[in-house]
Amino acid sequence: MTFEPADPAVRDALDAAYHAKYDRYGPSPVGALTGDDVLRTTLRVIPVD
Repeated sequence: MTFEPADPAVRDALDAAYHAKYDRYGPSPVGALTGDDVLRTTLRVIPVD
């Protein structure tokens, strides 16, 4: 498997998915995984054939 930086266009969808799944635990877990600064550490995983 290889990794590459995530496309910035996916940020809103990723944030929404985290909010939908983890908002019930309060703002701390979701806040650590969403927002403007986390995209630079978000990677796309690409399988190798």
